[in-house]
Amino acid sequence: MPDRSTPPTLYRLRRWSAAMSPFVVATLTGRRGRRLRQIRRETRIVDTAGIDELTAVEINGARQWLRIRGVNVANPVLLYLHGGPGGTSLPFRRDIAAWERHFTVVHWEQRGAGKSYSSRIDPRTLTLEQMVLDTEAIIDWVLNRLGQNQLVLLGHSWGSFLAAHVLKKGHPGVAVYVGSGQVGDMVASERMFFEFALEQARVRDDARALADLEAIGAYPTGTRRDHRHRNKVRGWARHFGWSGGKDPVGGRNRAALMATEEYSLRDIYGYLKGTLFVQPLVDVLFDPERQPMTVANEIPVPMVLLSGAKDSFTATPVAEAFFDAVRAPSKQHIVYPEAGHWPMIDEAEAYLDALLTHVRPHVV
Repeated sequence: MPDRSTPPTLYRLRRWSAAMSPFVVATLTGRRGRRLRQIRRETRIVDTAGIDELTAVEINGARQWLRIRGVNVANPVLLYLHGGPGGTSLPFRRDIAAWERHFTVVHWEQRGAGKSYSSRIDPRTLTLEQMVLDTEAIIDWVLNRLGQNQLVLLGHSWGSFLAAHVLKKGHPGVAVYVGSGQVGDMVASERMFFEFALEQARVRDDARALADLEAIGAYPTGTRRDHRHRNKVRGWARHFGWSGGKDPVGGRNRAALMATEEYSLRDIYGYLKGTLFVQPLVDVLFDPERQPMTVANEIPVPMVLLSGAKDSFTATPVAEAFFDAVRAPSKQHIVYPEAGHWPMIDEAEAYLDALLTHVRPHVV
């Protein structure tokens, strides 16, 4: 068992490291190599008008990686801002591969995350201000590379928080915004999970849950103290039914990492280290003064929110309140009743249909 003072992610990283004996590495490399070759054959883009690139660019002093795929470079561009912080979208790229028929999809591994992790990055640059500047620079680079004037900006979870601050400043290269796992106010979201779990524990007379939750006391407080309790609170909320969808974490996440053709075993190790490295951004995500509800009450482009009703990471009622408060040229909110935090995976066909119906016309 891990020492209670050891962060869970660090403990998992140490276990992964300990497992990497020469024999295990050789076995994994052989089996994984065969699987990755099969994936490459199955997902290869053969259209002559298409694009399939994995490239690194220097952005504001840090080497950052992008995966660009689509069957026709004339299609609208969609830039995916991943969640986390540090939870990159590349391991789940194949879950949304159908988008590539209609968009040129760009997965960006943000500063310090995934393949963009490097011990040479100054941790003092892990600030919201720097991440906004990085996003703006990536938008410019992508549009220049693909010869287009505007793109779809899709923010998921932490990516939606980051997108709100980019949209607040405004960028001429953004035609329309799509939010999923939308952050409206993380403190309010956590309060909702806590109150739900506590009420259910009392109604069901669940002594263990009551003891766990009442021992926490005031929650959330909007301070680092909350980090110690967040997984427990969300865990009880999920236990009592506030969860749904194909939550791609835990074992599914590890399997996805091993089947990510863009990652070497060293990259996987870097991915895990990156989730620790970007922890300063978690503090930003829960800063009461920087919540989208507070800072981004007006955006200059159409907004489409696509949410899972059973999202147990970012409470959808709070996203709905954000939606109601925001002024935009046009806005729409679609909620999928049985989906969770990843509606693009849980409701893949309906989600793509929404992109084609409500988003793509804004960039054609």
